Amino acid sequence: MTQRHSLNTTSVTRLLTSHCLQVSTHSSNEVKIEKGKSVSSDVTLTINPLTQALKDSGQKYAVALRLKSKDGKYDVLNSGSSMVYILDQVVYQAVPIINATHNIHFSMRQTL
Repeated sequence: MTQRHSLNTTSVTRLLTSHCLQVSTHSSNEVKIEKGKSVSSDVTLTINPLTQALKDSGQKYAVALRLKSKDGKYDVLNSGSSMVYILDQVVYQAVPIINATHNIHFSMRQTL
Protein backbone atom coordinates (compact mmCIF):
# COMPACT_ATOMS: atom_id res chain seq x y z
CA MET A 1 0.00 0.00 0.00
CA THR A 2 1.23 3.46 -0.71
CA GLN A 3 0.01 6.87 0.28
CA ARG A 4 -1.12 8.92 -2.71
CA HIS A 5 -1.37 12.67 -3.07
CA SER A 6 -4.14 12.82 -5.66
CA LEU A 7 -7.53 13.57 -4.20
CA ASN A 8 -10.42 14.96 -6.22
CA THR A 9 -12.91 16.71 -3.97
CA THR A 10 -14.89 19.90 -4.20
CA SER A 11 -14.40 20.83 -0.54
CA VAL A 12 -11.10 21.87 0.98
CA THR A 13 -9.42 18.72 2.23
CA ARG A 14 -5.81 18.33 3.32
CA LEU A 15 -3.86 15.09 3.36
CA LEU A 16 -2.54 14.01 6.74
CA THR A 17 1.23 13.70 6.86
CA SER A 18 2.91 10.40 7.70
CA HIS A 19 3.71 11.44 11.29
CA CYS A 20 -0.05 11.65 11.95
CA LEU A 21 -0.79 8.05 10.99
CA GLN A 22 0.54 4.53 10.95
CA VAL A 23 -0.39 1.64 8.66
CA SER A 24 0.53 -1.81 9.91
CA THR A 25 -0.17 -5.46 9.18
CA HIS A 26 0.02 -8.40 11.52
CA SER A 27 2.88 -10.13 9.72
CA SER A 28 5.09 -7.57 7.93
CA ASN A 29 5.05 -4.17 6.27
CA GLU A 30 3.53 -5.65 3.13
CA VAL A 31 0.03 -6.82 2.31
CA LYS A 32 -0.12 -9.97 0.27
CA ILE A 33 -3.13 -11.29 -1.61
CA GLU A 34 -2.60 -14.99 -2.27
CA LYS A 35 -3.01 -16.38 -5.77
CA GLY A 36 -6.67 -17.10 -6.51
CA LYS A 37 -7.88 -15.00 -3.55
CA SER A 38 -9.45 -11.56 -3.49
CA VAL A 39 -8.88 -10.70 0.19
CA SER A 40 -5.66 -9.96 2.04
CA SER A 41 -4.77 -10.24 5.69
CA ASP A 42 -5.94 -7.48 8.03
CA VAL A 43 -4.45 -4.01 7.78
CA THR A 44 -4.62 -1.61 10.71
CA LEU A 45 -4.76 2.13 10.10
CA THR A 46 -3.97 4.10 13.26
CA ILE A 47 -4.52 7.85 13.21
CA ASN A 48 -2.74 9.69 16.00
CA PRO A 49 -4.67 12.38 17.90
CA LEU A 50 -4.70 15.63 15.92
CA THR A 51 -2.71 18.50 17.33
CA GLN A 52 -4.63 21.46 18.69
CA ALA A 53 -3.46 23.54 15.70
CA LEU A 54 -4.94 20.99 13.26
CA LYS A 55 -8.20 20.91 15.23
CA ASP A 56 -8.41 24.70 15.37
CA SER A 57 -7.93 25.03 11.60
CA GLY A 58 -11.44 23.69 10.93
CA GLN A 59 -10.15 21.78 7.90
CA LYS A 60 -11.18 18.31 6.78
CA TYR A 61 -8.33 15.83 6.54
CA ALA A 62 -7.88 12.80 4.32
CA VAL A 63 -5.89 9.59 4.34
CA ALA A 64 -5.50 8.15 0.87
CA LEU A 65 -4.41 4.53 0.39
CA ARG A 66 -3.71 2.71 -2.84
CA LEU A 67 -3.15 -0.96 -3.54
CA LYS A 68 -0.68 -1.72 -6.30
CA SER A 69 1.34 -4.63 -7.56
CA LYS A 70 4.78 -4.79 -5.96
CA ASP A 71 6.57 -5.83 -9.14
CA GLY A 72 4.14 -4.44 -11.71
CA LYS A 73 3.42 -7.89 -13.19
CA TYR A 74 -0.16 -8.06 -11.94
CA ASP A 75 -3.05 -5.77 -12.76
CA VAL A 76 -5.10 -4.25 -9.97
CA LEU A 77 -8.57 -2.98 -10.81
CA ASN A 78 -8.65 0.81 -10.62
CA SER A 79 -12.10 0.78 -9.04
CA GLY A 80 -10.92 -1.33 -6.12
CA SER A 81 -7.34 -0.18 -5.74
CA SER A 82 -7.80 3.05 -3.82
CA MET A 83 -9.54 4.11 -0.65
CA VAL A 84 -9.85 7.55 0.91
CA TYR A 85 -10.77 8.15 4.54
CA ILE A 86 -12.13 11.64 5.19
CA LEU A 87 -11.77 12.95 8.74
CA ASP A 88 -14.18 15.69 9.70
CA GLN A 89 -14.56 17.15 13.14
CA VAL A 90 -17.72 16.72 15.14
CA VAL A 91 -19.13 20.14 16.00
CA TYR A 92 -20.49 20.49 19.51
CA GLN A 93 -23.02 23.27 20.03
CA ALA A 94 -24.79 24.24 23.21
CA VAL A 95 -28.57 24.14 22.70
CA PRO A 96 -31.48 24.82 25.00
CA ILE A 97 -33.22 21.83 26.55
CA ILE A 98 -36.99 21.93 26.19
CA ASN A 99 -39.01 19.31 28.05
CA ALA A 100 -41.61 19.06 30.84
CA THR A 101 -39.20 20.57 33.36
CA HIS A 102 -37.69 23.23 31.09
CA ASN A 103 -40.53 24.58 28.98
CA ILE A 104 -41.02 27.77 27.00
CA HIS A 105 -42.98 30.70 28.42
CA PHE A 106 -43.98 33.75 26.41
CA SER A 107 -46.59 36.47 26.56
CA MET A 108 -48.64 37.70 23.64
CA ARG A 109 -48.37 41.36 22.75
CA GLN A 110 -51.46 43.51 23.09
CA THR A 111 -52.44 45.43 20.02
CA LEU A 112 -54.06 48.85 20.28
